[in-house]
Amino acid sequence: MIKYLENRIWSLNARIMQTEGDAAAVNQKLNQLLSGGIFADGGIQFAWSDNPIGNYSFRSKEILLSFTPVSLHRFQEKLNQQESPLKISSFSLIINSFGFLNILPVYEYSAEDTNVSSIEAAGDAAAELVDGLFDEMSGLMDALHEIGIIRKSDFYHFGVPSGLEKHGSHTKDDSYNYLVHILFIDEKSELESAVKLYEAEDRSMTYEEFRVYSIFPIYFWEMEKSLPDSELLKLVAIDSYMICETVAVNTSLHVYNAFLDALNQNIDVDSNHLRKIFNYNTWQIQNLRLFNPNFTLHQFRFMKMYRENSDIQSKYDLFKDAEQSLTFAIEGMEVSRTQQSERVMQFILALFTALTLYSVITDVYSLITSNVDSVPFSLHSMQSIIFILETLVILFFILFFRKISKRM
Repeated sequence: MIKYLENRIWSLNARIMQTEGDAAAVNQKLNQLLSGGIFADGGIQFAWSDNPIGNYSFRSKEILLSFTPVSLHRFQEKLNQQESPLKISSFSLIINSFGFLNILPVYEYSAEDTNVSSIEAAGDAAAELVDGLFDEMSGLMDALHEIGIIRKSDFYHFGVPSGLEKHGSHTKDDSYNYLVHILFIDEKSELESAVKLYEAEDRSMTYEEFRVYSIFPIYFWEMEKSLPDSELLKLVAIDSYMICETVAVNTSLHVYNAFLDALNQNIDVDSNHLRKIFNYNTWQIQNLRLFNPNFTLHQFRFMKMYRENSDIQSKYDLFKDAEQSLTFAIEGMEVSRTQQSERVMQFILALFTALTLYSVITDVYSLITSNVDSVPFSLHSMQSIIFILETLVILFFILFFRKISKRM
């Protein structure tokens, strides 16, 4: 038997608000809110679960959303329309404590052609079907937010800041990543052919009691017996954790690049919004890196292998450069706006100064001529001449100040 597992991580930017309660009541509300689409008629099963990696004395709570037979049948119909050799075995969605959505479909490969290229092609076609479920999954997240199980960010959703959403320079498609696990269960010759084809003989390690060969982004597993899908999800949980780190860095890079592009095009950007995105990305990456409980030896070795294969360190270097560039851009933008505000205030003060001067001159002239009988208005009168001179002085003062301000 050959099983194919796609491990996809999407940047959700949501917080889990409830970690216990009546799951049956939540499922009932979901059934009411999700009246159409693949999740209709009880197509999704809600439950709380424990993060399977790390310290055994501390397991952070996660949300597990499982396709039921109803939705699995609907998804299988989509596979059948592709004439896919894959049969869906299970489909799980996990919202973890780091603010990511983990999507985990598990398939059985049933074709006679066990060439790994054919398996990979079938998996790629299935991945496109998963892409097509985005609106359904987004609606599910909205329903969980409405129920109060999670809280969506009001400025950063599915990796897309609200300040970039209208520009289209960064989209949800830049905010996820996925790896593939192909499990050869008592299929030694097929495994050997795949390993030889990808020249992965020297890139293997033992994880738990299984031999795994890694050629990024594919893992080939040698297994003597089949495991329940729930156990397979626990087996690849450390991989999910590592992909979260990759997605966090990649999404930050895409977001920063999109903001820099907007600034280069002189598009108005809210610096406060930019700082909120900046702070959130920094916090999320730090939160992932500081999540360092007592990992098992196997998990530490897997993390080392992943970092070597994914070249994540170079991405961190790019992240630091982008972070520094964006910091300078924020500071420059705020300095520019401060200067503009100061120029406006100076103009207002200058105007009031001119008006005050006009009022003083008028009052002095009125005091001097207080005993003089009033005469009809005339352009040649002293009062008219003083009024014209004052007006010209004020206009000259305003024009001179505007010219000086433009040079600042």
